[in-house]
Amino acid sequence: MADFRAKSVSLCKRWLNRYWDGRRTYSLRGSLELKRQRVETSREHITAELPFEHLPQCSFSDASREICEQTIVAVRDRYGFPVRLALCHRTGLMYLVDRLSKDAYERFYREGLYRKLTASFHGSGLNDLVSKQHEQAKVNAELVINAHCQ
Repeated sequence: MADFRAKSVSLCKRWLNRYWDGRRTYSLRGSLELKRQRVETSREHITAELPFEHLPQCSFSDASREICEQTIVAVRDRYGFPVRLALCHRTGLMYLVDRLSKDAYERFYREGLYRKLTASFHGSGLNDLVSKQHEQAKVNAELVINAHCQ
């Protein structure tokens, strides 16, 4: 059973690298870092103002069972926040180990911090943002559909 788990984690990492990050526009060397620099002020403000919480296991883990094994597949997100993405070996669920608290997420979206962050990340104004998000959603959907069909 250990061999199967190791293979599934490896396959998941390869899928993420090949079909997702490998085709994103910010995967070009230096492009992601440039975008992270543009959001540095927003990121620092959000990190200082909004509380993060730590999740020891995935949401579907049963409290009566021992904590499930996990593999950390990323240590920061595209905006540069120091949050870890984990893959649960028991459920296959990928989840953020470090994330904003429920109240912090509410503030993040209610106060427009998310829109400012993403507009800065993409180097556009807030008005341009929605059309760019729709275009990116189409690209993402195509990547997922193509990866599923292979």
